[in-house]
Amino acid sequence: RTVGPSDAPDPPSRTSEYAHERPITLEDASVQYYDVKFGMDITTYAGTQNRRCLFQSYLEGLQWVMYYYYRGPDNASWSWYYNYYHAPFA
Repeated sequence: RTVGPSDAPDPPSRTSEYAHERPITLEDASVQYYDVKFGMDITTYAGTQNRRCLFQSYLEGLQWVMYYYYRGPDNASWSWYYNYYHAPFA
């Protein structure tokens, strides 16, 4: 044992417990992210349309930040807000 007290128990071996699980793919991670964070099923047409609205709203937020910092706070729309708590999956 290199780190921690010498009498600490060894961590459990995870090789036998997770040996038969397949590795998660980027597509699976994306589906899971949108399901957990937004309640969207992006495997359906309605879910992909909701995701497009999310993307558009996020880009509007980036544009708002650019207006604020490059044109000044008087030129940024103070009535605009981002409708979601989380950012899109990158």
